[in-house]
Amino acid sequence: MCGMWSALLEENGIAVVPVDGAQVTLRRGSQRATYTVVTTSSRVHPSDVTEPPAGNALLILPALSEAAAQRARSRGWSAIPDDGPAWVLFHGREIKLKRPELATGSQQQSRRGRPGWGIFSVLRALLALEGGARQSELVEFANVSQPRISQALSELATLDLVERVPAGWTVTDKAKAIKWWVDHYPGPGGLASHWYGLDPIVEQAFRVHELLEAKRSRPAVSGDVAADLVAPWRTPAHALVYAEKGADLAAAGLTPAAAQDATLTLVLPGDRAVWPIGRTPWTVGLTGYGNVARVGALQVLYDLSHASGPDAGDAAHAWLDWMLLTDPVV
Repeated sequence: MCGMWSALLEENGIAVVPVDGAQVTLRRGSQRATYTVVTTSSRVHPSDVTEPPAGNALLILPALSEAAAQRARSRGWSAIPDDGPAWVLFHGREIKLKRPELATGSQQQSRRGRPGWGIFSVLRALLALEGGARQSELVEFANVSQPRISQALSELATLDLVERVPAGWTVTDKAKAIKWWVDHYPGPGGLASHWYGLDPIVEQAFRVHELLEAKRSRPAVSGDVAADLVAPWRTPAHALVYAEKGADLAAAGLTPAAAQDATLTLVLPGDRAVWPIGRTPWTVGLTGYGNVARVGALQVLYDLSHASGPDAGDAAHAWLDWMLLTDPVV
């Protein structure tokens, strides 16, 4: 649900600029406004609609009835449900959001929801911590609760992906574990904004990384740019940057763009484990620029596997080959 609503806004000519996990700035033409984002996983009924927490408030939810939508409008909410009327109150006027036509299967998939990230964080940690890890270490490095760690290990052991050893728990088959992770990972979630620039892709990525680092937003590169630094296969065609907080990337020489036209995408992920799991920070050198942080190796592989372009698959295979020869997988 998190990524779909920003895409719907963009399809209706409204650019989304993430500020942080709780706020976004919407831009339409020369006008802009900042909204507090309120997300709920439950269907909202008319009696559930309260006063918005700010002058501009955006409600993100699975479903909204006509009656609940009417009440939300009267109280000054903007709302984007997966199912139901969607609108944004923008500079004193209501903009009704039109949805693209979707196949029935796509609609059903979008409403089914996503599994949690816990089991994927646990497997990330086991691949990154050499020699096995005890549950107490997994709680620390995977940032997952003890009960969920136990449940995840049980599920992974049933799949014959992990086993108990004297040092704790370890992966049984590295290649098999990585394949399962990539095939089942539900994506990082969160909020994405799309940008366009004329400069070389690597230069765009470095400038954005530099801008976000100055704002202490914990930026990290992924996709083409990250892979090109370790296992060069193709000239980067698109930059993908993750961060904890967003920014207006016009300061880095970029302009908002539709997803299909973007040269750079900034993601504020819902999954906090996209950053490398390990005992030391991980940086890579951009030739001619300087050091930048990259996301975890599994995240790079996932993003390459979902990249566009005729040779994107080859780039993903080249990165996977590097991962299989590297210990630990950080």
